[in-house]
Amino acid sequence: MSAFADDLRRFLGHEPVQARPDTTTYRLVKFLRRNRAAVLSGSLIICGLIGISTFALLQMFAAQTQRDLAVYRTKLANAHSDLTAFTVSDTLTGASSDLKRQRLDRARTFIAARFRHDPLIAGRLLIDVSGRYIEIGENKIAAEVIQEAEAIGRRTGDLDYIAQLACIRTQDLAIARDLPAARVQLAKGLSYMHRQREVRPELAAECATAGAFVAQSDGDFATAIVLLSNAVATLERAGLTDEARYINTRNDLARAFLFAGDFHRAWDVENRTMELARDSGRGESVAYLSVSCSALRNGGQSRRALELVDPIVVAARRANSEFNLPYYLYGCRALSEIALGRPQDANVSLLRAAEAAEKAGGQSATYRIGAVTMGIEQGDLQAADDAWGLLASEEDRVRGANDRGEGAVRLILTHARLDLAHARVAEALRRVEVAAALVAARHQQSNPDGREVELVWAQACMESGAYVQAQAHAGKAVALARAAAVDPDSSAWIGEALIWRARSEAALGKTAAAVRTAREALPHLEANLDPAHPLIAAATRIVGRPVQAHGWTFPSW
Repeated sequence: MSAFADDLRRFLGHEPVQARPDTTTYRLVKFLRRNRAAVLSGSLIICGLIGISTFALLQMFAAQTQRDLAVYRTKLANAHSDLTAFTVSDTLTGASSDLKRQRLDRARTFIAARFRHDPLIAGRLLIDVSGRYIEIGENKIAAEVIQEAEAIGRRTGDLDYIAQLACIRTQDLAIARDLPAARVQLAKGLSYMHRQREVRPELAAECATAGAFVAQSDGDFATAIVLLSNAVATLERAGLTDEARYINTRNDLARAFLFAGDFHRAWDVENRTMELARDSGRGESVAYLSVSCSALRNGGQSRRALELVDPIVVAARRANSEFNLPYYLYGCRALSEIALGRPQDANVSLLRAAEAAEKAGGQSATYRIGAVTMGIEQGDLQAADDAWGLLASEEDRVRGANDRGEGAVRLILTHARLDLAHARVAEALRRVEVAAALVAARHQQSNPDGREVELVWAQACMESGAYVQAQAHAGKAVALARAAAVDPDSSAWIGEALIWRARSEAALGKTAAAVRTAREALPHLEANLDPAHPLIAAATRIVGRPVQAHGWTFPSW
């Protein structure tokens, strides 16, 4: 009875009783029940201490990360200063491409010696040097430099560095049209980027650019524009508008508008980018001048393209008598001369541009297409056939790969034009339909080659006697030319499309409409083409003026 009474007292006092097994858990439960207030208070204090400690640790890690990043940025800025002092400026007027290449070759040796004990800094500088090689058209050497940087990345294991290299490699592969490999590298770069606690804005912009390059190589120009616009905004929010990465990303955005066929916005963005480049001391960088030249030419203003490039070239040669244009700039200049109506020396320039592009690991198809087009327009079909012989295998490759990019479409359209020149109308129509299907598969309103598809289609329909269809396609070409023009009130391509609409109207017996359309075309043509151009001759024939052509063939009316 005494033991039972003791257990009752213990039970009421929340103490262990003797009538059940004595375990550690049992005693702990009883203790917590007896001391609920003290345990609760202590628990709250402990939780508070843990929370404060965790917050302090997180703040410490964040501060350490920011401190490490600041130290790294300072070291990298100092390294860039050393490299800039070593290689001097990269302006177009300051040195020829050969001299720039020599300086960059020396810079690689300088980096290896000066930063041999700081591999990450050396690697970052090599990445920059690789970009400089690309600016002067030395794509193969640029790829070699990136391989050196990749070797450093494998040794260091730095996530940020590896991600940047993967995204740069993505861009190189996309330019080389190796899209499967480009997608693999892009996935790798994004994976390493997302594994970091804090992503540098420069890295985010680099990988966004990589994604844009893959998208536009596959004909998805709208996605490319979105990605690059977001990258530009990211750098602006970070206050990095004075950095080379910001200017380069704007240049890539302008190029994306160029690929999308929005030549007006391409010109606007690149014109502002050139101003920023001059303000930052980078001068008339070749890459920026090339995009501006292409935007004006593709936007129907080849005369303005030459007026943009030629004064800078003259100034450069005045400063350096041995100055030579990079291949893509004198290639753009040659294509502008052909469009303007000055083919005399363009063929040599196009051949030189194509050979230089192939030697440097760049794309030469654009220049060889220009040679085919020039042969057709001058009535020299043998020259056109010879030039096409160097492109036939490339057309087979892009069609086999189901390539939807504008380069693939222009190859097919060039073959269609050659078919028309040889009176192979049925074959030309089949090829145009293939090109139109590729453009339609992009599901985009804006395309760089849509106008050309409709124009060649109109020409093929005219040759086959389908005048109603020719009028419809020519009308679409007019609308697309207006939408893409740098200036909708002055474009050679608007004038060209109007001429083909006028021709179809005349074939349908709509003489008055044909005359009105030709008169509408003339101001566009006369403002942007040489007076002896066959399109001007065609327009004046329709409106009843006497004409005289010099060295060009043009359609009979």
